[in-house]
Amino acid sequence: FYLLFDIICAFAIYKLTHSLHHLLFYAICPLVIVEVYIGMHIDIVCTAFLILSLLFFKRRTYSLSFLFLACSVLIKYITIGICILYSIALIREKGKKTEQKLSLPFPGLYVRSHSLFRLLPALGLFIAVIFLAYLPYWMTAGSLIFKQLIFYHQYWTFNSVLHPLLRYITGDAS
Repeated sequence: FYLLFDIICAFAIYKLTHSLHHLLFYAICPLVIVEVYIGMHIDIVCTAFLILSLLFFKRRTYSLSFLFLACSVLIKYITIGICILYSIALIREKGKKTEQKLSLPFPGLYVRSHSLFRLLPALGLFIAVIFLAYLPYWMTAGSLIFKQLIFYHQYWTFNSVLHPLLRYITGDAS
């Protein structure tokens, strides 16, 4: 299962960068090997969807890009931050000539000029996928879903770089 998503990541990285160096860097990265195959982290699935989203964004296939981004967000909420990078790329691009290329905040990624209105169906798909994925849970659990997030925030700490800051901001001294 994890191998499949690891292969998807490697393939998409090569398609994005057209560089064997980037592919090799990913393929022999000890952190990826240890966390995916020894630690059995689901993050590889999230990463595969995120990289596919970047690939389709680069190709201006926004519906598929936002579909894969929604899948990534459903696995790990933090990946929603890529929307900010997409927005920066599109705002920078606005007003540029069609034949010019615009670099995203990632090396090796470029998109061509287009109308921002082409993104509306893709954004609608993004919202619909997330809404429909959570609808069964909202219908059965209701507001308890958000209680569980608060419970998780209070009693679980992982990768706590920002955790103390969030506790301070929310007034949670425990």
